[in-house]
Amino acid sequence: MAMQINHTKEHTNFTWKTPSNQKSEKTTDIPN
Repeated sequence: MAMQINHTKEHTNFTWKTPSNQKSEKTTDIPN
């Protein structure tokens, strides 16, 4: 679980910088 939390935190940082990629990145993170 800790791994997922860490990944989410980093993912949020990236998403914040690129809101356009949020949809594409988020969709990829769910199945992964």
